[in-house]
Amino acid sequence: MASLSAQIPLCLALMMAACLMIGINGSIDGAQREFDYFALSLQWPGTICHKTRHCCSSNACCRGSNSPTEFTIHGLWPDYNDGTWPSCCYRSQFDVKEISTLLDALEKYWPSLYCGKSSTCFSGKGLFWAHEVDIHGTCSSPVIRDEYSYFITTLNVYFKYNVTVKNTE
Repeated sequence: MASLSAQIPLCLALMMAACLMIGINGSIDGAQREFDYFALSLQWPGTICHKTRHCCSSNACCRGSNSPTEFTIHGLWPDYNDGTWPSCCYRSQFDVKEISTLLDALEKYWPSLYCGKSSTCFSGKGLFWAHEVDIHGTCSSPVIRDEYSYFITTLNVYFKYNVTVKNTE
């Protein structure tokens, strides 16, 4: 039998190998493990817009009197109770036509507050919404299974738990 001091490095090596096999999404076979809850991430436009140095058509901060004045959606993120989260769970191709009926609401409640294109998991750079659905929406299964459902669910959660509405109860 090997001495205790010889077993410790072996145990550490086996634990490291197991961690590498489990990978980013937390499963040995490459499938996503089920997440524990959704986090609705909001952003305060006032802070972000205050730092805006140049304007572009995609930046809601540059809309003058139509700029957002309430908390806006940043995303709906599946999370694990251990403080980690899944991301980029499968390859998807964002199609703005899939959410065309939601565009007015998205522009108002989920606007991009930056110029430039956001990074996506597999397709390089794209719209802010592509970034969110690619990184977080693809990991929202089995609760949310497609692009449209990701955006409509997020909007509904935002309206239901709107932190900018004064509760009079």
